[in-house]
Amino acid sequence: MNRFSHVARPRALSLSTLLFFLAFYANGKILIPPPEGKYAVSMSSTKLVDPSRTDPYDPNHGQRAVMVSLFYPVPIKECEQTCIIDYMPPTTARYLDAVTLQYGVPNGTYEQFQLEVCCKRSERRTPAPDTKVVLFSHGLYSSRQWYNSLVQHIASAGYAVVSIDHPYDALVVEFPDGSYILNETIVSGSPDNDDGSYAKGMEVRAADSKFVLNQLGNATVVQELLPEAECGFQVKKAAMFGHSYGGATSIRMVQTDKRIIGALDLDGQVFGNPSDIHRPVFLFGRTDHNRSTERTWGTYWDYFKDWRREFDIGGGATHLTFGDLVLLTNLAGIPPIDILGTMDGARAIQITSTYVAAFLDFVFKGKKNPILDGNSNEFPEITRFE
Repeated sequence: MNRFSHVARPRALSLSTLLFFLAFYANGKILIPPPEGKYAVSMSSTKLVDPSRTDPYDPNHGQRAVMVSLFYPVPIKECEQTCIIDYMPPTTARYLDAVTLQYGVPNGTYEQFQLEVCCKRSERRTPAPDTKVVLFSHGLYSSRQWYNSLVQHIASAGYAVVSIDHPYDALVVEFPDGSYILNETIVSGSPDNDDGSYAKGMEVRAADSKFVLNQLGNATVVQELLPEAECGFQVKKAAMFGHSYGGATSIRMVQTDKRIIGALDLDGQVFGNPSDIHRPVFLFGRTDHNRSTERTWGTYWDYFKDWRREFDIGGGATHLTFGDLVLLTNLAGIPPIDILGTMDGARAIQITSTYVAAFLDFVFKGKKNPILDGNSNEFPEITRFE
């Protein structure tokens, strides 16, 4: 039986629901509650190599290569079977363990998590002609894997979301053959602790993103991600969002690539020289990190010449609220950690994914969701920064 037909998906997860999912894998595995959107979601990953670029960070001067994951929306009635997969590959999990151990996250935490995805669908032409492409870029020294649940929620709203790992400024990038690139191997000239180096690194990320978008229009590449695909995606109009340095990457892309028709920055400082942007831009910050405190947001704001919004999240949120980490520590029963704040992880995913999806609906469909106009009774944690 298709588990989508009988597993409940409440928008605000109750304690009993969380306990159900924890008990579902009594063998020490923890199933992350799947999204409750209109679509089931498949997931696949591949390595993409850009023969036109030498990796500027690679000491061996090899060709630039990135890893991507595609979270693809599948109408629930077309999903014939769901499967349980690991939340992230083992080497990535091990190094993320090492980074968060200092904050009280026990070793072996990330190896526990699993996702439910659609792994068999009825015969349909893919990608569907009206499927919209959305790129996602991770935070600096992070990993695309650390956002898998958030990205899955966005895809469940009907978008083909492609998350990108940027080697050398990611903590670790793990390839299908088991090889990997660690942040420890970063060489001189990669992003460092000054605006100039960050700005240079931003150009590498933007080049990665443009390359990935190009590849998504190639039927052969898309068939690696969707074996049943008959064509590439329509990439003349796409959107992008990202967290932290990835949010800055989104702004840089809407600034420099006309195919990006909207960008959303999750709490990320912006780098580079501002210029007029005539497409929608959404800054999603925090009550203690907004245009009144973030110099680059204040500088860029007047260059946003189209629809623009800034919303800020309170309720105990921190910079790391915009991702999966709070949800994962909650599910694992880990005591509160200062850098993660006090907001419930399921609530954080709900808020972030709802606002991102509303923005995408506006960008692609012209749909005007009231939550994008002002404060919402449904989300009292959110305020619009005027």
